[in-house]
Amino acid sequence: MIDRKLANVEGGTELPSPLALAGSFCIVMVVTHLATAGYIAWNDLSGRWSQYTLCKKSDRKRHPKLYVDGALNFLKDVTLIMLPGLTWICQVRGDDIVSAQDDNVLIGVLKICAGYTIGRIWAAFAHRILHTALMYKHFHKRHHMRVDQLVATGAWLDHPVEYAVMELPGLLCPLVLFPTRLAFHYMFFFFHAFSAATDHSGFTFTKENGAGWFFRNFFDSEYHYYHHATSTVNYAEMEWIDYLFGTHHTQVLPEFCNVSTGKEHPK
Repeated sequence: MIDRKLANVEGGTELPSPLALAGSFCIVMVVTHLATAGYIAWNDLSGRWSQYTLCKKSDRKRHPKLYVDGALNFLKDVTLIMLPGLTWICQVRGDDIVSAQDDNVLIGVLKICAGYTIGRIWAAFAHRILHTALMYKHFHKRHHMRVDQLVATGAWLDHPVEYAVMELPGLLCPLVLFPTRLAFHYMFFFFHAFSAATDHSGFTFTKENGAGWFFRNFFDSEYHYYHHATSTVNYAEMEWIDYLFGTHHTQVLPEFCNVSTGKEHPK
């Protein structure tokens, strides 16, 4: 039953029930993503980040509705797809999750990194499949808004099939393959939610435009912007995957290297 608590961990620590544990993972994702997207939206809609925008069109669309639509679809995906999937995994892998609470920090880091990497490889291959003519037409086209409409919640302007095929397996990989201490899984969901917002924001932060170290390393969306600009490069979230398969923008469209310093993407 999904309402039973997971068995006691050696030492007396009791984990929540599978449903409660899955719910806590979802809450971390929702709070993190909406807070990050809200911060980006405030700076975007107020014009505070106008010098950082990748799309230089003077009529760039800044509609609050785009942010709201993405946020609502995100909540729907989490409630109807992610929560049931996570609950089932927490139920099936409950004993392994319990026993993994004794992992030391090094083992935890190695496990979560391995799970994240495998999940990103899955997502990259699924993304390529979604760009085949049939899959793109029926499922993925909705996600590919124009670059002048990119918003921080745009990652979730997707079709349920796309979320179930590409996003959900990647999110489940660490728990399925390498369960470890809960703290590392919470950090994984935090990072995924945070990066989903920053990757779709449409802003770039560089030394040239005066951005600080934190924004250059954690808020820059230039890499994924190129994918939305052409739909032919940068399918992965980890750049080495695109390098490996020859789909990195520097391999396919080297002129994109100058976008962050003021050159607009090719028409």
